[in-house]
Amino acid sequence: MNLTKTKLDCSSRYQKATVPFSKICDISKEYPCFRSDVDDPFNFTTNPPCINLTQIGDGIVNCLTGLDERNILQCGSIGMLGFNFVFDNMFNNVCGEYTVLCTERYPWVPGNSTISYDSVCFYQRQHFKNGSLSQCDSLRDVMCLNDVCIKRARCSGILECENGEDEYRCIQSKLTQVSYRPSKDTQLKTLTWNDY
Repeated sequence: MNLTKTKLDCSSRYQKATVPFSKICDISKEYPCFRSDVDDPFNFTTNPPCINLTQIGDGIVNCLTGLDERNILQCGSIGMLGFNFVFDNMFNNVCGEYTVLCTERYPWVPGNSTISYDSVCFYQRQHFKNGSLSQCDSLRDVMCLNDVCIKRARCSGILECENGEDEYRCIQSKLTQVSYRPSKDTQLKTLTWNDY
């Protein structure tokens, strides 16, 4: 693995135009995520959805659902958390695959989890803040944080909400949980000191 080439690949993959919250975060120095250390992770004025890149993999969960620690946290008997989601210790470290988390039934009891369902599946809100019903009723529809409903915007590859939250935690189809861990193992095994 050539570190210089890897850095170039990374910067081209995460171009500002395709990264959620890139209007708020400096993606050359910050990782965009809903923060876990604040009372209101959706108030971007008070709590910008950004952590320093040095906080990724430091053993401290700074992002909701442990997104910043996904390579070191464990998910029950599965192993590395990766793109899974741990509900809480109450369910013996039961995990769910994030891609179906907001579409299928899991043992998530409101009020008994350390993370609110609304914080993870925020985009599925079907009512406007004034209480009236929106037309956001499909799994691919997104209720943006600024109270705008956009049809078929979820994980479309295009930032459509004001801050790009419609693409937040969208997993590329080629990076499923099945392929995620083996690719990390292969990268570690092929890494040599000559690459530095």
